[in-house]
Amino acid sequence: MIRTILLLLTLSLALGSYAAVSRAAVPLSNRELVEKATADLSKQVEKIVVEKVDDTPKIALRASLASGFNETFQDALAPALLDRGFDVWILKEGQDAQPGALVLEYKLLQASLRYPAERHGFLGLGTPTIGRVLDMEMDGRLESPKDGRLFWQGKATTQISDRIALNQLASAKTGQPSWVSGPGPDTTTDSHAGFLEKLTIAGLVGAVVTLYISGAQ
Repeated sequence: MIRTILLLLTLSLALGSYAAVSRAAVPLSNRELVEKATADLSKQVEKIVVEKVDDTPKIALRASLASGFNETFQDALAPALLDRGFDVWILKEGQDAQPGALVLEYKLLQASLRYPAERHGFLGLGTPTIGRVLDMEMDGRLESPKDGRLFWQGKATTQISDRIALNQLASAKTGQPSWVSGPGPDTTTDSHAGFLEKLTIAGLVGAVVTLYISGAQ
């Protein structure tokens, strides 16, 4: 009887772990994670422009530093400003803004993707996972080229973090923008979690032995 109960408990843990893995959502790729973070930066800058500008519905976007980030940022911000009723220009290098337009100059300061320590499934069950943390920071300046009036100067930052299955990491990294830096994955296991797992296993083994001896008597 005791052996049957122990077998059922083990089977229940295994099935529960399998079900949790089966229900896991398909993770964003690193490229999609970067696009999501860039969209967040765009929303921050859009809000600033709307708050600071009330009588000049003309905005020219100018990147002050060549980067693959620029196009992604422009693709997010320009349509949002158009929806707000602004006339929008994207300036090429050396190109002047249209008469009466304000210039929003920007550059990417940081785009770093790092991977916190790997975490194995509890008691060896489930799929090992690894964390992803994306930090992005940009600098912006909104001014009138006509009279030099400064409407805004500052930074926008964002951070996105999640965990993905370790066996999905390779596919998630496919297509990652080259302008995103950061160290490679750290596959060092969580020593604290490992200690707790060992302690739990020892407790379970002790309980099994106790039940076995009690049953034998």
